[in-house]
Amino acid sequence: MIKPKDTQTAMAFARVFGTLADPNRLLILKALGNKEKSVNQIAVELGLSQPLVSHHLAALKAVGLAISKKAGSFVFYRISTEKILDFVNGLEETLQDIEKNTEPTAFPQPYTFFKARGRRGRRWM
Repeated sequence: MIKPKDTQTAMAFARVFGTLADPNRLLILKALGNKEKSVNQIAVELGLSQPLVSHHLAALKAVGLAISKKAGSFVFYRISTEKILDFVNGLEETLQDIEKNTEPTAFPQPYTFFKARGRRGRRWM
């Protein structure tokens, strides 16, 4: 249980949840499952580019959600603990429960994309 003065734990939670806020990272965790896979295997499975998958795996590794092992010129990734997969699966079940108890137009909110627009900031699409 988090105590009001335990800001370090709260900051660690926020860092992990911030990392999980990207849909591609959740897909990568699900793709890894209980197996060890290379970046290319994940990229092909999810239809994402290899550099994008590498970027997301580095973020997952930085917060301890994934670990890597180098074998020759390949790097293989796996989840650091099975509890992460249990957590993601639990989130899926929770979302299904929320959808059952919420009006169809209220959930889920559409995902809004934006694109870079130079120095002036971002422009919503």
